[in-house]
Formats: sequence, structure tokens, C-alpha cells
Amino acid sequence: MALLNWNDSYRVGDALIDREHCRLFDLINNFHFTYMQDRDRRDILQVLNELVRYAEEHFQHEERIMAERGYPELDRHRDIHVELFETLFSLQTKLEKGTIGSDKETVEFLRTWLTDHIAAEDRALGRFLAESG
Repeated sequence: MALLNWNDSYRVGDALIDREHCRLFDLINNFHFTYMQDRDRRDILQVLNELVRYAEEHFQHEERIMAERGYPELDRHRDIHVELFETLFSLQTKLEKGTIGSDKETVEFLRTWLTDHIAAEDRALGRFLAESG
């Protein structure tokens, strides 16, 4: 069973952003599946590494779109991305060192990060993009 299910309520209206959000859902579900299968920590870390790389790429794309369109909340949104990426990187480092308290902590963070961020921040961006043409 998937941890996250993509549906139209997560759409922000920009094809690239929506496609990348779908991919993030897939990567988080893959991480969850790998974790639930009680796989070797190296397998879990490999999936998390892919997620971290993709999230960084996605944030860059999103920020480029915001800059090109003159999004007034760009700096605040960028700060949120930095905070999210630092948390992801911290989880990745803890997992590499074997010092993370529980991989469940990572799964829960990933689940709420994506759904909360899209629901609050990215949907506001989508409204701005739609209104600005």
C-alpha cells in the first residue's frame, strides 16, 4: 500500500511542477516500501539519496519559475526550501552514520513534508501563476 497517493487536489497548475511533485510522491513511496520491507540500511539509504538529489533539483526548478514570473514570495519560499533540504540532508547523514533514532521518523517527515508543503506553499504559487497568466 502506498504511503502517499497523488490526486488532483495536489495540482498547482504548472505542468513541470506537477510532474515533479508526482515523481516526489513516487520516490517517497519507494522509500516507504523499502523501509517496510525491512531492507538493508544501504538499500534504504540509496533510495533516500535519490530522493535528496531529486528534491534539490525540483527546488531549483520551482525557484527558477518563481523568479521568471516575479513571484513576490520567492525569498520566503526559497528559505522554506533551504530548511526542508537541510532536514532531508540531516536525515540522510544520520541514516548513513546509523545514528537515526528510527527510520519511521524519516518516513513521517517525508509524508508530511510533501503534502503540507504542496497544500500550503505550492498551491499559493499555483494561484499566483494562474492569476499572472
